[in-house]
Amino acid sequence: MMLTNEEFAIRLKNRLKEKNITQSELARRIDVSDTTISRYITGTARPRTLLLNRIAVVLDCSVIYFLCK
Repeated sequence: MMLTNEEFAIRLKNRLKEKNITQSELARRIDVSDTTISRYITGTARPRTLLLNRIAVVLDCSVIYFLCK
């Protein structure tokens, strides 16, 4: 079952905290704006596949972690 935007946001926030990475640092490392990351964190948007892959690499986890319950 796919995660909702809100569930995705929670997992992203948790993973950032676990890895001690700021939203700004993640934005810089995946080459997007801080506003884009903010939208992911608030659950108002979700990354496309390419960006999701980059996020997973930076946060050292699988894409599945961000997609499935």
